[in-house]
Amino acid sequence: MGLVGSRSRNPLIIVMGATGTGKSKLGIDLAHHFGGEVISADSMQVYRGLDIVTAKVTQEEMKGVTHHLLGYLDPLEEPIVSDFRNQALPLIHRMKNSGTLPIVVGGTNYYIESILWRVLVGVSRDEQIDSFYRKFDSTPVEELYAVLKERDPERAQTLHPRDRRKILRSLSILETSNLTHTEVIERQRSEEGGNQFGGGLRFKDACIFWMQCDPDVLDLRLDQRVDQMMSNGLLKELQDFHLQYNRERLAHSGEADYTHGIFQTIGFKEFHEYLMLDEHRKKTKKGKDLLVKSIKTMKFNTRKYARHQLKWIRSRFLRPGRPAPPIFALDATDPDKWEERVLKPAVQVVQALIEGKDLPLTPVGPTGSPEVERQVMYCEICDVHMVGKSTLQVHLNSRRHKKRVLGIKRRELLATLGYIENLKRNGASKTETAEDSESDSDEVSMKFRL
Repeated sequence: MGLVGSRSRNPLIIVMGATGTGKSKLGIDLAHHFGGEVISADSMQVYRGLDIVTAKVTQEEMKGVTHHLLGYLDPLEEPIVSDFRNQALPLIHRMKNSGTLPIVVGGTNYYIESILWRVLVGVSRDEQIDSFYRKFDSTPVEELYAVLKERDPERAQTLHPRDRRKILRSLSILETSNLTHTEVIERQRSEEGGNQFGGGLRFKDACIFWMQCDPDVLDLRLDQRVDQMMSNGLLKELQDFHLQYNRERLAHSGEADYTHGIFQTIGFKEFHEYLMLDEHRKKTKKGKDLLVKSIKTMKFNTRKYARHQLKWIRSRFLRPGRPAPPIFALDATDPDKWEERVLKPAVQVVQALIEGKDLPLTPVGPTGSPEVERQVMYCEICDVHMVGKSTLQVHLNSRRHKKRVLGIKRRELLATLGYIENLKRNGASKTETAEDSESDSDEVSMKFRL
């Protein structure tokens, strides 16, 4: 029995945040303080082996704390969130009943969502689901999206046309339940506490710690972590797995498939081109340059992923109208102030929850906007789709979009100057040309639609 003991209040603790912010450390510290166990909520760390590339906590870092749901999936299989949920919920209930503090730690936010809210269909990995996914392995995503638009147009409107994983997920629900994904969500919304994302909260006594860090500090920390992975043997780990995979594949006369499972995780896909070189070519200048490029790309993609995690938290956990557990922001920027800014306030919150006292910190409030964030937006200038108005705004402020707008304006300006020259030759007034030029330029800002 944990230190929470036989008290009736045994809250569920969630530790989330961007990669590299210290989530695992806080989870372990809290488990030590309160006698808890950690449930990993990380879609990369579910894979067996490959401990370096998946950034699993080491036995030394665990400090004797029991960890669950690490390394249970074959590296060539696709993780399914409902599998995770179906394993995590019994663990949580067992801990709560035994007086052991359940602590869920991870950066895969939709895994955490599946625990906190009733948002998934009650299916898990089975032969029918695996067969369904295999059947559409080679089907172009455009065709899948067209089928979804025909069978479940409301759901299709909320998905990016190239989001293969989510499109297949919605089609698989239709296949296994004879209900559209939209119908399933509507049923969940009708439950007590239901909202635009689905069902209500599972646990009334949960709380969330959101690990935060200064962006510049976090970028440097993530770059240094990749360097540390290389020092710890990342390249050998990748090469050994790659070699083992191809040996087993050739033994069974199978074709190479690097599009599934661990091969699509950060750390593998960036090194794929380098790993495909033979040993001689790896030692050439081209091979060495490719290795340097792989490391740089992994650093960039890791920083990009951290920003994606933060965006998910803001858009899904802090949405107006969605009931959520109290969320407490903890500043993990300075490791020297860990005790003061992270551990001490977290311990105070958990202790207050256990004792049924007023919370010592003020939770973070909801942000964002309502249902418009679920609509698919389209930028005609760049010919790209995106989900949510806020995402469109980020795109409109991006270098790529601004560069294209500038190119359009330059072409319009050149066309206008040519038009003016023609008018001059014909004796037309300059005033009329200026008005036409201004009207043409204004059209650029109107080329966005839902």
